[in-house]
Amino acid sequence: EFTDRYIDTNKLYPADEISPYITTIFELLSEASDKLEEALISLQDDDQIGSDDAKNHLLLILPELFCCRSAGEGFKALINGIFHAIRNIKADDFLSYEQIVILRVAINKLNKEPFLPFDDAIELIMKIDEKGLTTEPKHFAILSDLINE
Repeated sequence: EFTDRYIDTNKLYPADEISPYITTIFELLSEASDKLEEALISLQDDDQIGSDDAKNHLLLILPELFCCRSAGEGFKALINGIFHAIRNIKADDFLSYEQIVILRVAINKLNKEPFLPFDDAIELIMKIDEKGLTTEPKHFAILSDLINE
């Protein structure tokens, strides 16, 4: 019986038969997922500094992933949302376990569906926001305040 509606992307896009562009996307997504896994493990070991270090390494990977935005509007929107969710964290704050989990869910979703529909990306971005992260650039709030005045 077929229980998973997704095909493993490694089977769908075998490395020896696809473009370097797609290979780069999967390598970066895998690296991002690994950093989030490191953050979770560190947090479970009561190592907030280790978790924060993994988060900071993830923050360095996200601009590279954003350069792969031609994969689609959903891909671009979700990577952008994840980037700002992490970037907007105050310097003295740490990601919670639940926040790391939702970010890992989002990255793993892109690993399964790199050509994610925009509406699906928005749904995930809203779930990230629900965990107390802000997925919009900081200056959006300032601009919004100026427009409303």
